[in-house]
Amino acid sequence: MSGVSCIVTAGSHVHAHVSLFVRGEQIAMPAGVGVVNPVLVNGYVIFDRTKCFYEIHTHDATGIIHLHPNGGQDRPLTLGQLFAVWGRTLSRDDLAGNAGSVIAYVNQQLYTGDLASIVLSDHAQVTLEVGDPRVTPPTYLFPTNP
Repeated sequence: MSGVSCIVTAGSHVHAHVSLFVRGEQIAMPAGVGVVNPVLVNGYVIFDRTKCFYEIHTHDATGIIHLHPNGGQDRPLTLGQLFAVWGRTLSRDDLAGNAGSVIAYVNQQLYTGDLASIVLSDHAQVTLEVGDPRVTPPTYLFPTNP
């Protein structure tokens, strides 16, 4: 899917955070994006590590994105790949099926480039907003062990 591989071993990984707002209301990136046959237990996706999961995925609905570049390759994973794995639209006029003008912030700075090209690096914070009212991009404090 958009150059994202299905892997069976976790290895080391990093985390980014994605916040989504539709007409001023925050919506969740769901738990289990990029996890094959996810099972939700107490709000957290538990999965069998012997089965496939994508190198870009979520365990819960907090917006934390887990990034496992396949085979330890040092290559970027992008917001476009996340949305492809999720199966939702990402464009300047559609955010996950919500039509309207989409504004993006990366690390609280306005981003005017291609949304799909935003690199999800360690502790990157991405905010996407569609429609009015607009909100101030939040600052996410990463837990020690998400």
